Amino acid sequence: MTRHSITSIILIGLLFLVSVMPALAHGGDEEGGAEAASSAGFALTGSTVLGIAVTLGLAATIGLVSTGSSLNLRRVQVGIIGLATTTAVVHILMGLNELILLLNGIGYLTLITATYLVPALRSTRGTLIWLLLGYTLLTITLYFVSHPWGYEHGALDLVGLTTKAVEVALVGFIFVDVWQSRQAPNQSPIPSIN
Repeated sequence: MTRHSITSIILIGLLFLVSVMPALAHGGDEEGGAEAASSAGFALTGSTVLGIAVTLGLAATIGLVSTGSSLNLRRVQVGIIGLATTTAVVHILMGLNELILLLNGIGYLTLITATYLVPALRSTRGTLIWLLLGYTLLTITLYFVSHPWGYEHGALDLVGLTTKAVEVALVGFIFVDVWQSRQAPNQSPIPSIN
């Protein structure tokens, strides 16, 4: 097993732990999680939404680990894509009833695609990564403005809190990406936020 393979497995494992552990610790009780439902009566439990989101986030990560060299992505960037995909899927699925959540999920997918997956926009990656950071911080802040202390309807919003944990990890990965970009002269420069 190569060093690259071991690092990829560790990254996927950490991504899984950050995404799933708060939900596993909850023990599957759905009382605190909101349900996503369309007007047609289709409903997903919080655990189902998290399961789908984590699965798609891991699929994006695993897929990019195998093709990352063709996109010239570093491991931390693959992690950013996986974490952002996870939070985007949660927002999209929960947004079946709430337009603002749906738009937030679409915003994450748009920023991730523009930042890392569209080679023509590589020269603007520095600006886009700061937009992604601001977008993520705004999402976290607005969540706690609308859900003080992580409560919704008198109960802990475990889906929301789990998603915020993923977003906090995303912020950390973004800072690592910025730091690594400044260390690697062959990468597109990340402008300072001065």
